[in-house]
Amino acid sequence: MAKARKMLGKADSPYIVSLMRLIETQSKKTIVKWCNEYAKDYILPIYENEYPNDTRLRMVLDASNQWL
Repeated sequence: MAKARKMLGKADSPYIVSLMRLIETQSKKTIVKWCNEYAKDYILPIYENEYPNDTRLRMVLDASNQWL
C-alpha cells in the first residue's frame, strides 16, 4: 500500500494558493530552471556528502541546464 504524502500546512493555505497561481503562470523552462537551481543549491550538497562517488545527480542537473 502506498504511503500517504504529508504536506506542511493545508492545500488551501493562502501561501500555497499564491505559490500555485505563480507556478501556473510560468513556462516549463522557468519551472525547470527554478527546480534545477533549488536542487543544485540545497539537494546536491546533501546527496554528494552522503554519496561522494555518485555523480549521476550532478550529471542530470548539468544535462537539464544544457537543455535550457
